[in-house]
Amino acid sequence: MDIIKVYGFPMNEVWMVQEGVRLGFSNPEDDIYGRSLDVGPVFDSIKRRSGIQELHMNCVWVGDGLSILFWHLPFERWKPPRTPTLERRLEEFLQLANLPSMKPAVYASIDGDLPGVLRGLEQAPPWIEKMRLESSPLYRPPNYHVFTKLERHPARATTADVQKWFSGPTK
Repeated sequence: MDIIKVYGFPMNEVWMVQEGVRLGFSNPEDDIYGRSLDVGPVFDSIKRRSGIQELHMNCVWVGDGLSILFWHLPFERWKPPRTPTLERRLEEFLQLANLPSMKPAVYASIDGDLPGVLRGLEQAPPWIEKMRLESSPLYRPPNYHVFTKLERHPARATTADVQKWFSGPTK
């Protein structure tokens, strides 16, 4: 496989999830596995309000095994030099998407190979790391889910069941 390049902006996943909760698209209290923190409805809303119909959601590499959702713009239309109208639309879009003022850039899509420059990079740059879902107070690491399930659904699993599961198969 080759490196697949995409043009646009990293998505502020933390804000997107919080906005989805605020707008009622998801409820983390009812989601014991963290699977319903869907940014799709917020993405659709921003796409509609921005008027950038050719906007797509992608996912890009930001480290070795690390990724972030991405606002993908078609390069041919949005590449520099841009008209003042397109520049204004980009600035309005950045505000809608809760992103700092920045220029679109080329990133490597996770649909392709990891670029060599990212191999061994165990943490994304700080400005990107703070936008990743894993930085959100709503994010639940995998080990959180088992215990949340126990607390919320005691009839389905007991502490003994979980201990047995963690101990592995019996002989």
